[in-house]
Amino acid sequence: RVFAHPHMFLIGRDIVDPSDPSLRLASLSAEEVASVAKECTSPAEEAAAGFVVAAFDVMLDDVQREAFVERERAYRIEVVPYYDLDSDVMAMPKGRGAICLAGRSDEDLPSILDPVVKKLKSAGRSVWHWRYDSGLLPA
Repeated sequence: RVFAHPHMFLIGRDIVDPSDPSLRLASLSAEEVASVAKECTSPAEEAAAGFVVAAFDVMLDDVQREAFVERERAYRIEVVPYYDLDSDVMAMPKGRGAICLAGRSDEDLPSILDPVVKKLKSAGRSVWHWRYDSGLLPA
């Protein structure tokens, strides 16, 4: 999990200023590890690129689901397996859950976010490709 891109929803709502020199702009997401996503052959390989999370059931009605999708438009929402912490390398997944994955380019974003991308670019910022040592902090 990383804070590696600006929080599109908060910038779009003018809650966060993309020109803020403190760089308190970031949104939390996960990043896909290309080799794991395409070539994973065992839970051990998958675990090598994993991280610890708390998985819990969330029951959403239609209005809540729509609000979630609206708020999280910058992400790719994927369903991924998760495992118990004490699972051995041959364990079957405990279940599957939704995760918010960071995109790779501005073209991945829905066109409705174009005004937010323009705000970032006018502040000399980008959406993706922030280096880990950039100083980007949580919004």
